[in-house]
Amino acid sequence: MGQANIISDVFIRAASSAKDDSNGTETNVPGWATLNFAVNTEFGNEDQYRIKA
Repeated sequence: MGQANIISDVFIRAASSAKDDSNGTETNVPGWATLNFAVNTEFGNEDQYRIKA
């Protein structure tokens, strides 16, 4: 069957605070951030199978 390849990735997504007055009323939206982790494994004779989590 061959070997399995394991790939991982860690990344951060973030946005600063923002003001929106497009509807005539000013709205303040707070900033936010997320920490993300992903793992993939590929296997099969030609890496034709993949599992993502």
